[in-house]
Amino acid sequence: YLDEKYGIYDYLIEQKKNGRIKHLGFSAHGSYDIMKRFLEAYGKDMEFCQIQ
Repeated sequence: YLDEKYGIYDYLIEQKKNGRIKHLGFSAHGSYDIMKRFLEAYGKDMEFCQIQ
C-alpha cells in the first residue's frame, strides 16, 4: 500500500472527494513498525483504525 505506483491512496482520496467514500480508515494486522510507517505516510487522511 505504500508503493505509489499502484495509485491506491490517490484513488481512495479521489473517491472520498467525489462523495463515494464517507470515512477513510484502515485495519492493522501487522507489527507496530508497519502501522507506524503507514500512519506516517497517510495518517493525516485517516479517520479510524481497527487494530487486531
